[in-house]
Amino acid sequence: MAFKHFYLIGITCFLRTFVGTFIGTGMPIFILENWNSNLFSGLSLASLSLTYTFSAIFFGGLSDIIGRRKSVIISLVGNFASTVGFCIVQVFVKQGATMTLLVVILLLRANEGLFNGFFWPVLQSSIPEISIKHVGEGNPVKVEATTKQGISIFNIGWNSGILAGGLALSTLLFFDLLDVALVAPAILNGGNLALLIVFMREPVENRKEQRNRALAVRKQAQEDPSPEAERHRVKSRKTRLSTIILGIGIICVFALQMGGYTTTTTNYFKSVYQEEWLGVLDALRLSFQLVGSSKLLLPSRHRQVELALISCGIAGLGILMAFAVPSLVTWPFFILFPVLGLLLGMVYAACIELVSSSAAEDKRGSMMGFFEASIGIGFFVGPTVAGIITDSITYMLSFLFIGVLTSGMALSCYGMYLLVKRVKMAKPK
Repeated sequence: MAFKHFYLIGITCFLRTFVGTFIGTGMPIFILENWNSNLFSGLSLASLSLTYTFSAIFFGGLSDIIGRRKSVIISLVGNFASTVGFCIVQVFVKQGATMTLLVVILLLRANEGLFNGFFWPVLQSSIPEISIKHVGEGNPVKVEATTKQGISIFNIGWNSGILAGGLALSTLLFFDLLDVALVAPAILNGGNLALLIVFMREPVENRKEQRNRALAVRKQAQEDPSPEAERHRVKSRKTRLSTIILGIGIICVFALQMGGYTTTTTNYFKSVYQEEWLGVLDALRLSFQLVGSSKLLLPSRHRQVELALISCGIAGLGILMAFAVPSLVTWPFFILFPVLGLLLGMVYAACIELVSSSAAEDKRGSMMGFFEASIGIGFFVGPTVAGIITDSITYMLSFLFIGVLTSGMALSCYGMYLLVKRVKMAKPK
């Protein structure tokens, strides 16, 4: 029964990233064609990332109050409005590409990022809730297994959406159909909205009752005055908190690595006049990322240390890429990018499972909001740093800097995890 809801999540994620690929790639091209502005082309991406980073924190927590179904529907209504706005802008651009229309595009992209904060953290939070609803709280082992399967379906949905969207967009651009590529998202968003209105059900019927139950459980647990019970409570709190800190920290490293490496690679391939191979390279990465994120390959007992080690391994791949740059060759990237995609997929899937499972049931939306905000920060910082270094220094230094920086960040996150587990915590009031 739970899988029916997981498949719905997978389908809506597929449609959302399919649409996002059309707009995210097509809009910068549209701006370059009509305004010839590299600055505003980049701002069309940055405006979405900035608003998303803040909205994910606020709206993720708000979904704990108003419910997951309402939150997702509000998100798709906002995104549908943005895509309709893009269609209207296209009509007016034919009369003249004015600065006002360019500002409107940036505002619509910012609006898209704003309402995305009501989408991704909310869907991630709903997966363990669906598992508990259909399996029951009395069987934690089966709940964990079902949650992992739900996360796998979620990851298959959004990864395959990006891959299919990229291939479809490339086909439309080949036939010079950019206008179609910017109209299609409005139709697909409308269909996605209708699908969720009809079929999506709220995983937790009464949010107020859920909060009261969580508070009652915490209060009851604190009423046992025995030293053994107190030690168990403190250990449990420290384990949950340290795991959440590790998961959110590592996912920021993940986003910084992905954004930094792909930006540097794109700039490097353009410099050696091999940009026609970038689509193939990205398809390879996404295909292996789909494999890595569709299965939680990390053993349950050692996920924390393995996450840090895999993140360091990803940093090492960047350092290997750096040594391909001086010889002006591109073939090593076709070996390294599939490995990069596989490891990135594994890290993403494990981080979602760690954070969503460790968060308190009445705070899960808030925690997943911080999780997604951390991704937004990484995707903003990574490409920005890579762009600055590749423009002013060398491609090799960009790969090396991001590799060294992120390996240090990954080890710091694991060190923080160990520190929080060992620090003495005050008794909650």
